[in-house]
Amino acid sequence: MAALEKGHLLTADLGKEKLSSKYAGFGRKRNQNSSTGITGVSVHRRSGRYRAYITVDRKQIGLGYYDDINDAIAARKAAEQKYFAARQEKADKIKKKYSKKDGR
Repeated sequence: MAALEKGHLLTADLGKEKLSSKYAGFGRKRNQNSSTGITGVSVHRRSGRYRAYITVDRKQIGLGYYDDINDAIAARKAAEQKYFAARQEKADKIKKKYSKKDGR
């Protein structure tokens, strides 16, 4: 099977399951516009507190405001596990199916 064909099949299978190949926190690069350098953690302009959030199915979910950046990071990591871990496992299984070398 040609690499291009495998890529199309992989994308189609991920699309059928409504999955992405990489979820935030699971191998994606950091957004260069991030004020904190941490995906899903920003600084609130007025209060100076750290705001943690996560976007799931195009909906942003607020995780709270924190005085310490480490607390905000911990909230974000917990949300990643809650919302993305099962999805990433499914996506990884599909990717593994196409990464195996077949003897053809």
